[in-house]
Amino acid sequence: MPLAASAVAAINGLLSRQVPDNAQGELQGAVNAANSLATTIGPIATTQIFFYFTTAPNSPGYFPGAPFLAAAICVALAFIIFATAAWRFELSRRPSIANRPIVPDLAPPGQIRIPPIDEDADDPRR
Repeated sequence: MPLAASAVAAINGLLSRQVPDNAQGELQGAVNAANSLATTIGPIATTQIFFYFTTAPNSPGYFPGAPFLAAAICVALAFIIFATAAWRFELSRRPSIANRPIVPDLAPPGQIRIPPIDEDADDPRR
C-alpha cells in the first residue's frame, strides 16, 4: 500500500472516531469531496506554476522548483488551520466517541429478534 493511501486511511480512522455514528456519512462525504477537489486542482495548478516559472515570457525568473515551494506553502497554511481548529475546539482534551460506543441489541445472524412482551405495560385494548 502506498504511503499516501495509508495516510488517508489513518486520517479517515481518526476522524471517524470524533463524530457520532449518525454523522459518519456526512464526514466521509466531506473528506472524499476535499480529496477529489485536491486531486483535481493540484495537478492543474502545479503544471501552470511550473509553466509560468520556466517558459512564460513574463516570468520573473527561471525557477523550476516553484511548484514545490507552492506545495510547501499550502502545507504550512493547512497546518496553521489545523492547529487553530484543534486549539479552538479543544480536540486534544475532548474524549473520543469511540470510548463509549453504543452497541445495538441485535439478534444472532440468520435469526429474527422479537422483543420480549412487557406484561406490565398499559394495554390500550383493555
